Amino acid sequence: MNSTKILNRAQYLVDSNGKKTAVVLPYSDWQELLILLKDAEDESLRPVGLCTGEFTVPNNFDDPLPGDVQKAFEGR
Repeated sequence: MNSTKILNRAQYLVDSNGKKTAVVLPYSDWQELLILLKDAEDESLRPVGLCTGEFTVPNNFDDPLPGDVQKAFEGR
C-alpha cells in the first residue's frame, strides 16, 4: 500500500472551527506509513562523490544561457 492510500483511510479530529487538528490511524497503518517514509528517506540520500571521475563540469557551467534558450525556458 502507498502513503496516499493509507492517508485516505485516516480519520480526522476536527475542532469547533472546522479545522483538522489530528489524524487517527489504525496502529498497523501507522507502522506501514513509517516504513514507507523511512524507505523514501533512504532512497533520497546519495553518497558524496558517487559519480567522481564520470564527467567534468565545464568552466562556463554557471554562465548565463544564450538568449534563445533562456526565452524557451521562460515560454517566450
